[in-house]
Amino acid sequence: MIKAFTPALVLGLLVAGCARIQPQGEILEPLTEEQLKELPPTGPGVKADILYLLLAAEIAGQRGQYPLALDYYLQVAEKVPDVWVAERAARIALYLQDSEKASRALALWLQRAPDSPAAHKAALMLVLERAQIDQAVSHFDRLLRLTPEKERSKALLDILRFMDRKVDKDTALAVMERISQRFAGSPEVLYAHAMLALRHGEIRQALNQVTRALALRPDWEKLRIMQSRLLIQLGEAGKARKVLADLVRGNPENLQLRLLYAQLLLKQEAFAEAEKQLRRILEHQPGHPDALYAYALVNLQKGDIREARRALLRLLKQPKWRSEAYYYLGRIALRQKDVQQAVEWFDKIKEGRLAFDARLNAALALAQINKIDEALQRLDRLADRYPQRRLQIHLIRAEILTRA
Repeated sequence: MIKAFTPALVLGLLVAGCARIQPQGEILEPLTEEQLKELPPTGPGVKADILYLLLAAEIAGQRGQYPLALDYYLQVAEKVPDVWVAERAARIALYLQDSEKASRALALWLQRAPDSPAAHKAALMLVLERAQIDQAVSHFDRLLRLTPEKERSKALLDILRFMDRKVDKDTALAVMERISQRFAGSPEVLYAHAMLALRHGEIRQALNQVTRALALRPDWEKLRIMQSRLLIQLGEAGKARKVLADLVRGNPENLQLRLLYAQLLLKQEAFAEAEKQLRRILEHQPGHPDALYAYALVNLQKGDIREARRALLRLLKQPKWRSEAYYYLGRIALRQKDVQQAVEWFDKIKEGRLAFDARLNAALALAQINKIDEALQRLDRLADRYPQRRLQIHLIRAEILTRA
């Protein structure tokens, strides 16, 4: 009776099975009739056996029984030369992290489609996890050479993301070093190497790759920005400042670049130049939250409290920096001896990285106007909420009582 199976009949059974089961987290796309028709007749009864195995594999897959589906697909892949069967088996094996069966399926896939970027990408991921550096370099090389140039950046990004999740630092950097040597004329590959090195804390190595890439594509803005950030991390802020100044001059309408430059100037305490750059941004985009926040900080440093307060009040409309605005408005109120207003600003910060400092400042402010009991009550609540800071709070409590 096995010979009675036909592609149309198998496909109908598969569709019916899918309609009944509707599994969660499905990883298999249903087979098409064209795929079934392409299966070669390799002898009496053999095609029927293959169709039976495919039917069993599909039903197992739709039921979420992926190990069983994999076994059936591997049996089919070893009997017929169709690329899609080997690919299907390989993808299921990789999904299941079945290294041995993935190797078998990938060997069949690559044998039948040696110029498939997808096959080399899948094989690369497998050997990277195994820390098989030579094989990884070989598959990575083939992947990049087979991938159209306009799609190469995406392929590199996919591999970098995989390395982040699955590959140890030494293996990842060793493979990338050899690939960047083979593709020394590709700024995309050198940039990918720099990104990988940066993610693993190898700042000098990242800068070296960026420098090589810039020699090939000096007008690549993304590279220049990365160069400036790496220089800052290496303590070479002067060089970073020059890089960003050149970028801003060459791209005067790029507000993000100008903001990055202004933030660096702020860190270097070049307040007048930082304010100039921030004003330029705010002229074009008055509600720019990052520029407004930086502008407020610049004016606080300069002692222009009125201008800083105006910027902070405008920031209250921006959720990103609202807590910071509350905090600095509270500090300004304290400077102006308006303790009650300061406490009100501090109390608006309910959570986040500034919540502890805000509550502590509120308690200290109350102590300054002799509201000792309220200040101590606030400190007790603070100690309960932040037990890891209890010692610091008790020391402050003792100091308040001593001065009372």
